[in-house]
Amino acid sequence: MSSTWSSWVESLMGDRTSMQRCGIYGNSKGDTWGVSDGMEATPEEVQYISSNYDENEKFHTEGCRCGGKKYNFVRKVEDVLVFKRSKMDQPEQTETSGTPKTDLPFLLAMNTTDGCLIGIANGDEKSKSQSIMQMEFVAKKLKESGR
Repeated sequence: MSSTWSSWVESLMGDRTSMQRCGIYGNSKGDTWGVSDGMEATPEEVQYISSNYDENEKFHTEGCRCGGKKYNFVRKVEDVLVFKRSKMDQPEQTETSGTPKTDLPFLLAMNTTDGCLIGIANGDEKSKSQSIMQMEFVAKKLKESGR
């Protein structure tokens, strides 16, 4: 991963209290441009999310997968798709401020000009909101740079 993509990933992660992990991918082939530690998304998973971004009817019935885990569609907030980890999967143990969390995490996704941002945020509303703001900021900057 180039240092440029590393810095975009760091911007997307923010202070690391809301976003657990994230990745920036090419939206046509799902190729990885930059990822944080622990982020797993196959090219097929990225392509599915990216190709259904504008016409997201499939998400209402099928949800999506990331890292092999199922996420159910919640809604689109501005330009960010919001999914919640399926209750059929075991909740992840995450820590924020030293407190174990068992809330099911959110998956957030947003297309840019030719990229797709995907992030896994803590399962609480505050983390989701902060992560959406981070994603919108990074997406805006990427779009301004033609990406």
